[in-house]
Amino acid sequence: MNYQEYRAAKEGYLQSDPLRLDCMNTQKALSFLAPSCSSSEKTFSPQAALSIWQDVAGFDLTDLKIIPGKGVRELLAHLIEQLKQEQVDFIFPRDVYPVYHQLLSGFPCQQYRTFPQWEWDFLPKLSEQRQVLLLTQPAVPVGRYLYAQETTSVLNWLSADERRLLLVDAAHAYEPNHSIYQQLLQSGQCICLFSLSKPWLLPEQFGIAVSHRELLADKPLLSNDFSTD
Repeated sequence: MNYQEYRAAKEGYLQSDPLRLDCMNTQKALSFLAPSCSSSEKTFSPQAALSIWQDVAGFDLTDLKIIPGKGVRELLAHLIEQLKQEQVDFIFPRDVYPVYHQLLSGFPCQQYRTFPQWEWDFLPKLSEQRQVLLLTQPAVPVGRYLYAQETTSVLNWLSADERRLLLVDAAHAYEPNHSIYQQLLQSGQCICLFSLSKPWLLPEQFGIAVSHRELLADKPLLSNDFSTD
């Protein structure tokens, strides 16, 4: 079942059982149950949102470059546009979020499946162009994070060609253990994208791109980067 088939099946389930929680975006589906409340005048800066996120996630950002944006989608869109100019060889999941391919706007890419089993056949393939792999953590509809051996395979893939780049969409990474991202970032060939507001049901408010300073130095995603010191 691909993403569009899943969405069609989901709508059928929800017509017969509106509160079925295993096939919907829970925060949207249950929004009608939330009590009404007046909007708060309190606002948060990206720095404040980052501080709260770090307290919850326990993510050590020491010696890493942080670039803020309005959300993961905006940051990913900027990255994709810049990488298009380099004529890279994109490798994107075909069955996760349709927005990935919308952001490509027809730019060619290799595709791999994550459902029912994660496909890794593309890893041994070589390319004369720089290869850019996009991973989603966790992936849907398979609904899981990378296994340890899969993380090792990805790291080996990166080390085999220093030009290779890994993009990690971790907008929905709500698990408390962020050690997997530390592992991937240590490769020096990875950019992780996190949402600072989606866990609080406020999508497209604050997001960050995290990587080593050298890797983001030539990627002016937005002009307002900030320090975590």
